[in-house]
Amino acid sequence: MPEYGDLFLHELIFLLALKDEEGTVNSGAIYNFAVGGALMSELLLREKLHLNDEKKPRVVMDDRTPLGDPLLDE
Repeated sequence: MPEYGDLFLHELIFLLALKDEEGTVNSGAIYNFAVGGALMSELLLREKLHLNDEKKPRVVMDDRTPLGDPLLDE
């Protein structure tokens, strides 16, 4: 089994969404929701953000240090 340790979660999901032969994504695929969830998960795993403890929980950015990926750094 190949190692994918150098890829971010959203990159892995995008690779799974690609068609093997054409190298494109299905037009009806909703992989973008999975990519969005992977971006949030990656930031949570790297302790860049958290949910506050208020009555209406909100996502709070703790650390804005760049990770070296344009999507995550944005």
